[in-house]
Amino acid sequence: MTQVKHIRKMYFEGGKNISQISRETGHDRKTVRGYLNKEDWNKELPKVKKEAGYPKLEPFKAEIDSWLIEDKRARRKQKHTAKRIYDSLVEKYKDDFDCSYRTVAGYVAAKKKEIYGDRVSLTIIKQYFAEYEIAQEFIRRMEQQQPKYFNTYCIRLYRMTKFYTIGQLLDGIEYCIDAERCSAYELLAYLMYQYGEHIAKKFLPNQQYFNHLARSKEIRREIDG
Repeated sequence: MTQVKHIRKMYFEGGKNISQISRETGHDRKTVRGYLNKEDWNKELPKVKKEAGYPKLEPFKAEIDSWLIEDKRARRKQKHTAKRIYDSLVEKYKDDFDCSYRTVAGYVAAKKKEIYGDRVSLTIIKQYFAEYEIAQEFIRRMEQQQPKYFNTYCIRLYRMTKFYTIGQLLDGIEYCIDAERCSAYELLAYLMYQYGEHIAKKFLPNQQYFNHLARSKEIRREIDG
């Protein structure tokens, strides 16, 4: 497990590509890629176990989840705290809601960790873009065009939601679909071209930043001539 974490750190934080990691660690490219994908989409993560620990909340989980997903677009003061969620459920369902505040707080804490952590699921990505068919189509095409990198691209797309507005993301997604190049790499390169390089610089490792910057300059030449 230590080796897996080291490889992931080299890739996601150090900005090294799979070939470089393969040479430095002695693992073949297939093994390195497998470590990156498997760790990011580990089906044995305790998500299900955590949710199963709150059986009384089962009828209300979908509503709670939708509030927390929406919070990613809300200002800090507008976000749902566990107390606010508990009070809302009590007010809305009255005697039909018989869960304690402690139960609600435990579930909310676990769900927030899942939503805001690095390990994200395709379900969360789809929930975030649930209202936008063009984004759903982009995700479908991304999986079709880049099946080997789909898991990693979903994680990068998720990270972008923390730094770009929904309008900016949809603008970039529309470009990718029109250009028939549906990938998180192409999307971010376009966003750098359209909205400046400073945003991407906040979260991309140096090497990845310069790789995306090079592509954004190509997009500028393609669009602006």
